[in-house]
Amino acid sequence: MSFYRLLGAAVAQLFLIFLIISPELITRMTGREITLKVSKAFPDDSFVRSCLNLEFELWDNDSLKTEIGYISLYLDQKVFIPLQQKEEVWVLKKDFQIEKPEEEEEDGVPKRSFQIEKPKGEVFVTAKVSCWTYSTKDCRRGEKFIFDFENYFVPDWAVKEWFSLKDKDVKAKLLVDKSGHAVLVKLIVDGSPWP
Repeated sequence: MSFYRLLGAAVAQLFLIFLIISPELITRMTGREITLKVSKAFPDDSFVRSCLNLEFELWDNDSLKTEIGYISLYLDQKVFIPLQQKEEVWVLKKDFQIEKPEEEEEDGVPKRSFQIEKPKGEVFVTAKVSCWTYSTKDCRRGEKFIFDFENYFVPDWAVKEWFSLKDKDVKAKLLVDKSGHAVLVKLIVDGSPWP
C-alpha cells in the first residue's frame, strides 16, 4: 500500500512541476518571434548579480499610460499591450481610442497603449499592474506595468561587459504566444547573439 502512496505523491509532484513550467514551455514551442529595440539595461545588484534589467525603446511606462484619464487600474490587474511592426522591430500600437463616458465632450478623445480586454486578431503582450501607492484597489495614477521579459539572466562576466556595449545596436528576440505571454530568448548585439 505504501508503494502506491509514494507513486501517487510522485505523480502529483510531477504534475505540479509541469503546471509551473508549462506556460513558458508552450510559449517557446508555439510562440511568434518578435524583436524589440533595447534602449537601456542595468544590473540587478539587489538580488541576482547575473541579471540585467532591460528597458525598451518606445516602450517606457509613460508611453504606456499616456492620458489614462478616467480608467481605474488596480494591483495585479492584467492588461493587454497591442503591438505593431515598425520595420524590423515591434513598437506599442497607439492608434485606438479609450471608450469615453457619455458626459465627456467629443473633442480630444484620449488615447492609450493598453487595453483591459483581450485584443482580437493582433499581436499583443500581457502585463501586470503594480502600484506605487499602498492601495490594492485603485492605483490612482501611481501605476507601473510589469512584464515577464524585462529581466535577462547572463553570466557574471557578461554583466560587466554590458557597459562596453552602450553605443551598439542591441535588440531583444522574444517569443509571444496567442495569450500574450512572452519569453525573452536572446539578445542580439550588432547582428550577433550575445553573450
